[in-house]
Amino acid sequence: MKIENDGRRTQQEEILTYKDCFYRGDNLCKRTYLQGEPGSGKTSFAAKLGVDWCNVHESSNESTKEQTAFVVVDTLHKFKFLFFISLRDSREQTHVTHMIQTQLIYKIYAADEWENAYNLVLKIMRNVMYLVVQDGLDEWSGKEALPSMDGIPKDHCIVLTTSRPWKLADERIKNSQIDILLEVYGIIDSYGFSKRILRHLLDETKDLNELWNSFGNF
Repeated sequence: MKIENDGRRTQQEEILTYKDCFYRGDNLCKRTYLQGEPGSGKTSFAAKLGVDWCNVHESSNESTKEQTAFVVVDTLHKFKFLFFISLRDSREQTHVTHMIQTQLIYKIYAADEWENAYNLVLKIMRNVMYLVVQDGLDEWSGKEALPSMDGIPKDHCIVLTTSRPWKLADERIKNSQIDILLEVYGIIDSYGFSKRILRHLLDETKDLNELWNSFGNF
């Protein structure tokens, strides 16, 4: 979507690659927002982004042989680390640093390793490009418009935030704070999507087309 000088937000062309999510021309933008109505696929997109990022950074290329919906995933190579934060699970927390601690560090490391792990995270943030995915801004109940990024090295930080449209209409979120605004409308090809799901769930010896037709007629 394009934010006009008068503040209006107008729909533009469909995006086709991850590069469209984070770049304007050749310039990498730091703040991308993805908005959509309930059930339109915001969280699914954020989760798929995380899966694709993991696949891209696998030591083996086997996981990247299958094309993704966005086909080109080279952009994800630029992000050496990805931090996925569920804002609905941190409703009472105000700082992203605290969310990273409770949702990631405390779940991965033993208690006596928490401090060293957090210091390692800060060291990573100071030295490499990384992506923070904040999912569900509209479900976060903080008093401020956005979670605080205080304490996070920002030189290499790219943030993708998902939300329902009403939250992004908050006058405290200035248009100047939104580098790229995207909108998701749901699944365009529902039958194609169901076919892909069935292929992953069913035994490969079974006739996919026959089962898919039965599924479609159900």
